[in-house]
Amino acid sequence: MWNAGGSALGKVARPPRPVLRPQFFFGGGTLNAECLMPAALAIVAGSHEQSVDQKLAKLARMCGVDATLAIAQSDGRLSDLLGSLGDATCLAANVRALSMLQPISEDDVGRMVSAFRAVLFYGFDDSPGSKVLLSRLSAGAIKGAIPIEGGQPTVSFAAELPEESRPLCGLQFRLDESDARGVAFVGSGDNALASRENLPLMARYQSGESSVFLIADDAIVDVDARVSAPGAAGETYLRLAPWVISLRSMFGETCWHNPFPRAAWMIDDPLLRRRYGLLRYSDLVRAMDADRFATTIAFIPWNRNRNDAQTVGLFRSRTDLLSLCVHGCDHTGGEFAQGGEDALRTKARLALARMEEMRNRSGIGYDRVMIFPQGGFCSAAMRALEAEGYLAAANTWVFAADGEGLALRDYFDVAVTRYGTCPLFSRRYPVDLFPLAFDLFMGKPALIVEHHDYFKRGCGPMVSFTRALNAQQPGLEWSSLGEAVRSAALYRKVGIRRYLVRFYANHFALRNSTSGRLSYELIRAGRLPRGTMLLGNGVPLDTVETESSLQAEVVLEAGESAEISVRVPHEETPNNARFSLRYRTRVAARRYLSEFRDNYIARNQWLFAQSKNLKARLTPRQ
Repeated sequence: MWNAGGSALGKVARPPRPVLRPQFFFGGGTLNAECLMPAALAIVAGSHEQSVDQKLAKLARMCGVDATLAIAQSDGRLSDLLGSLGDATCLAANVRALSMLQPISEDDVGRMVSAFRAVLFYGFDDSPGSKVLLSRLSAGAIKGAIPIEGGQPTVSFAAELPEESRPLCGLQFRLDESDARGVAFVGSGDNALASRENLPLMARYQSGESSVFLIADDAIVDVDARVSAPGAAGETYLRLAPWVISLRSMFGETCWHNPFPRAAWMIDDPLLRRRYGLLRYSDLVRAMDADRFATTIAFIPWNRNRNDAQTVGLFRSRTDLLSLCVHGCDHTGGEFAQGGEDALRTKARLALARMEEMRNRSGIGYDRVMIFPQGGFCSAAMRALEAEGYLAAANTWVFAADGEGLALRDYFDVAVTRYGTCPLFSRRYPVDLFPLAFDLFMGKPALIVEHHDYFKRGCGPMVSFTRALNAQQPGLEWSSLGEAVRSAALYRKVGIRRYLVRFYANHFALRNSTSGRLSYELIRAGRLPRGTMLLGNGVPLDTVETESSLQAEVVLEAGESAEISVRVPHEETPNNARFSLRYRTRVAARRYLSEFRDNYIARNQWLFAQSKNLKARLTPRQ
């Protein structure tokens, strides 16, 4: 017998299931409407107040899983519990909740496991019942669970993980000392998926045709918790990754996922000259040719007339490798971090006008993606980009200067849409592989940023980091930043040949890479203005509008693609750009001094520090 006690179970109503409406067919004809049942997870919870179980339900729903809480009370039997779970295909059980049931034998545990395609047990302790359950589920390999704390431990993922979690294989991250408490298993780590100082935190076993996942602790993030600083600290990784690994493994393609992983390099600030600072474009092109990746230059529009003809020609001839996006306007300190929306629209519009001027003069195109100077932006800046027709923004910092923070579900989404319909993508420096691999794991594009001084040892570090990321994510496609934004989406299988697709930018490249016809229910999230239209290959789609999204359906034949665009009505505002002579002089001085610093002073540490102080004094203020 496992444990004594009892419970009676009740069920919490499921959220409504999505309604799929066939609207528009690119390929013509009709499609078999046969659909899969929604992914269903039953969670055995201790009580209505058991927050860990409620957090798991919220995370499951964020991942696209239809989650139901089954509340355990006293004097219940396992058979009653199993009979009350309806059409659930998988089970998650809080071990403390199971301990409330009447005595459970090892045969009962076997029947419980075999009744589901996959089961997840979590929240173990050092009680006798917990040990018996662990021994039965792991075939004696795990002897128990113990509390651990202290030090700055390293959490490591197994070299082999379920295919859905491939980007994390063999990687590790460190916990801060304040995050060091937790629970780990004692026993063999042969089946461990994640470990801490050689103690398994998470394991997977096979019992007949059922997969069994074990998570030692019950610590899990609340995806609705608000944060005002990066939420991807070690503690957050620890409280998120094991649960998402389990859910993705249990439900596969019926979870939101990204089957087309992308990555892009960005280099901030350089002009288009054969050599800028420590960057030589000829060396960069040779490295990209050899390892088949691409780079986007975050170009300062003020510099539009300061490029050399040879490098301009290189950009025109190698559009497969080199591209441009918009890096501020004058690139003054915090130019998009404060101000009213009209003033910021003027700046955003002027930046595009300057980029268009360069396009007309040189023939080099650019992507309407904004990189905010020095990472600073305010909420009005995001609305200004939206109003001026920018495709997206990308930033190392995704928290608005005047904002109230983000929910963790926003932070870990493919792009932040909390500030409006212009998506904000996160990018990272190539310091640690794990954060970028985790981005890929969550369905985001891996966006990497550096400056010219990264190339003081040539392109070797860039190539090494590219290869390391390729090793973590087979099939990773490198592209320009603009292409990465246009392809950014999450997919969820809801039928035999049917997918929900949630995309983020107002231009989206949809492709059917399979050998058969597929139907896609497209969802453009966000509160879009009235009169907004969805178009496929330039043809208006029959669109369903809700309070929080636009939806339409397309069907693509094997190998077919479609350009999906969102046509948003924009209200024109007068261009009242008026910049004083003093402001313009200070901008020019700052730009020339920055260039002098990068080309001459950057090689001397003392001179470089002095130049930074001078630059700070010359930072323009309007």
